[in-house]
Amino acid sequence: MGMSEEDATNYALENGWSLDASTKMLTVKKSKVQTNQKLDASKLQRLTECVFHLEH
Repeated sequence: MGMSEEDATNYALENGWSLDASTKMLTVKKSKVQTNQKLDASKLQRLTECVFHLEH
């Protein structure tokens, strides 16, 4: 990655990761799952038509 181990560790910690000092293992922070996506009927219809055309 073009970084020293110390720089990479600092970068990860700045981005919310956690470090277990005894094992020197970084743990990725879990990202929030986005669940409020809405799809209107016209977009769903267009998607259905595209898939239909690809299959036939």
